[in-house]
This record gives sequence, C-alpha cells and structure tokens, in this order.
Amino acid sequence: LSAISASNTEMLATVLEEMPPFPERESSILAKLKKKKPAAAKVIESPTNEDKAKSLPVAKMSNDPPIPQAAPQQSSQDLLVDIFATPNTAPAPAAPSADPSYGMTNTAPAAAAPSEPPPLIDSHCQKFFLKNSGVLYEDENLQIGIKMEFRERLGRIQLFYGNKSSSVDISSFKADVGSIEGLNISTHQEAPNTITVGSQFQHIVNAETTKDFALFPILSISGIYGGQHLSLRIALPVYMTKFSATATMDANQFFQRWRGLEKPDQQSQAVFKTTSINREAASGILSSCGLTVLEGVDPNKENHVAAGILHSVTTIGVLLRLEPNAPSSMYRLTIRSSVPAASENICRLLQSHLQ
Repeated sequence: LSAISASNTEMLATVLEEMPPFPERESSILAKLKKKKPAAAKVIESPTNEDKAKSLPVAKMSNDPPIPQAAPQQSSQDLLVDIFATPNTAPAPAAPSADPSYGMTNTAPAAAAPSEPPPLIDSHCQKFFLKNSGVLYEDENLQIGIKMEFRERLGRIQLFYGNKSSSVDISSFKADVGSIEGLNISTHQEAPNTITVGSQFQHIVNAETTKDFALFPILSISGIYGGQHLSLRIALPVYMTKFSATATMDANQFFQRWRGLEKPDQQSQAVFKTTSINREAASGILSSCGLTVLEGVDPNKENHVAAGILHSVTTIGVLLRLEPNAPSSMYRLTIRSSVPAASENICRLLQSHLQ
C-alpha cells in the first residue's frame, strides 16, 4: 500500500505491469504413461461426452438459444386435474365404435348423466287427493299413468310407462320409488330395461304405513332417449288419507269422543274464504278422502260432521266439523285427533280443496 501511494511513477508502473504467462507443466505420472502406453494417455486427456455432461454448467450469454428442459413427471393427482383442463394440443380422435342398438357407426360419446338431480314434479298431486287413477306425467316422448288401491294400512301402486315415439326406444330405463318416514315402499314388479317404440309397460310397488306422514314418496326415472339422458323426479300422490276407513256413530258417541280430544295439541283449526258454499260439493270432498259424513248429528243442520279411522301400526281416530258462514263465504274447519301431526295434515289438505 505504501508503494502505491508513493509518488514514484516508475515504481508504480512496475508493480502494475502484467505478469507473464507461466508455461503449463505436465504431470510426471502422465509423462511416464505416455512413454509406456500412448493410447491410454490420449483417452485420459480427451474427456468423453458423459464427462462433459457431468461438468459444471457454463454461464449462458443472453444471445444463446434456450436449452430445452425435460417435462417434469406428473403425479396421478395432476393427471386427474388435467382431464378437466383445456389441453394445449388436441388428443387423437378415438376409433369409431359400433352401436348395436341403432346398427350404425357412432362417434359421439355416451350421454352424460346430469350432475344435479332434476327438479321435483308435484303439481299433479292435488288432483289425486280425491281420486286414485289417471295420468301422472306426460311429455312428447313419455307418458306415465298411475292406478292405486288401498286397504287399511296397505296399498298397491301400479305405474304404466308408455313410449309415445314411433322410431326411438327408451334404453337403459330405470324406475325406482324410495321409502319415506312413515311409509315403507317395496317393489312387486320392476320396470323393464327398455321401453320399446309404441309400447306400454307396468311397474308395481307395494306401500305400508308405519305412522302418520305428510311427505310424498318420490319416483326417480332415468334412461337414454335418442342419445339424450332422461332424468325425472315425480312425487307420487300417496296421501295419509288414502289409508283411512269409514267410521259410523250416533250423536252421543260423536260428541263424547269430541269432548275427549280437547287438548290444544289434539286440535287443528282453520278459518278461510271459499269460492262458494255448496253443501253437496263439500260432502263429496269429505267422503272422497275416506271420511264418513254423519247426517243428523250436529244440531246445526248447515254444519258438516264426519269421522274416520287412519290405519297404521296403530289406528288413529279422526273427527271433523265444518261450519259454513254463507254471508261471508267462509268456512271454519276443525279437526280433532289423538295424533297432533295427523290433525294438522288433514286440516291443511282439506282446506286446499274446500277453498
């Protein structure tokens, strides 16, 4: 440092003068090997391509072409995700497969099932409150009919599937009815796997009540129609009142039992407007839902009095009074039962049909 800071320029130039290159020294062992085995020495001096590959990387200049990198191996989870991602290159098309159902080459993929269940169809149920047979569902391709029979706590439901098409079968057809709380469903006769053109097939299930219920069992349908996936969820109009039986009694018996059901949770009552006060029509509605209209029991001749028995594991007695108010076009409906849920359910159902 003292030499650099000195003012003697000649000394400073001597210090900063470039050092002359040293001659490369040859290893003494390599020199002896050259004398004995020249070929082996040449191999040692010239490294192989594999040695070059294992050498340290050389710094790359900005204008050098990029070195292609090997694609990392994907895990099974990465591959699963890539199935749903948009690929950079289109895969090779699959070989066409023969479709035996149509006798022609089919390159289109099979119809995919919907990811979400279809909406429940239940708008038809109200019309079956007072009847047991009719058309349950119909569109341009499929018609479903129903016929129901009930005896005490047992019921038999016959479903009819009709293919309205004149050219296309409904294949991979499946129909299933599930049980609900209070109502056990079992299959008596399964639906066929194919609904052929212009034909109708039957599907029968048995029903058995275990307690009062308010929901509907659901008919689930799936199939393939013309390459499109068919999926339906239809409510079956099986009401608790379908399992009711008539009960006859005189005025003394009725009001004695009526007074025996005076607890608040044993009674359900509704006051509502109606389009018209029609005694015969009201009596028909009460009779159609399994109740016995008792004539001459109520002191007021304008009132309707009815009784019935709901069959389940145990029997449930039901008593009814329907009081009209003609000037106001209103009804007061009162249901009494030993089972609170049954009173509420029957009151709600009858109100919807008497309004």
